[in-house]
Order: sequence, then structure tokens, then C-alpha cells
Amino acid sequence: MQLAPGDILMICSDGVIEAANYRDEQFGDDRLIDMIRAQRHDPIAKLVTDVTSAIHAYQFGAQADDVTAVGLRAR
Repeated sequence: MQLAPGDILMICSDGVIEAANYRDEQFGDDRLIDMIRAQRHDPIAKLVTDVTSAIHAYQFGAQADDVTAVGLRAR
């Protein structure tokens, strides 16, 4: 895979995508992609922190799996 300058690569554990709320609805790929797109100009460290915070909030603090996210921005 080649990344162009400014592209973002986000690598996440399944605990990010499969994080479920009280209705057993998963956070999902689409929600994660929308979040990355909305914050694409933010610093990567902030984006990663915001993603993990969003997961914890989505689960109302009831974490069932690991939540790991690594973000990179190509230069």
C-alpha cells in the first residue's frame, strides 16, 4: 500500500470495531471511518485519543475487549 502525503492509516484491534453499546450495537467500521474523516486535520495523537475515548463512551465504560489504536499520517 502506498500512502500519499497527508493520508491517515489507522490500525485498530477488533475491540474498537466490535465495541458494543447497551443495545448490543457495534461501534463498527462506518462510525470509525466517519470519525477519522471528520478529524482528518487534527494531530494524530488527538485523533487516536479521541477514538479510544469515543469507544469507552460508546460502551458506557463497560469495556469487554482490548481497545488498541495506532494512527499514522504520511508525510
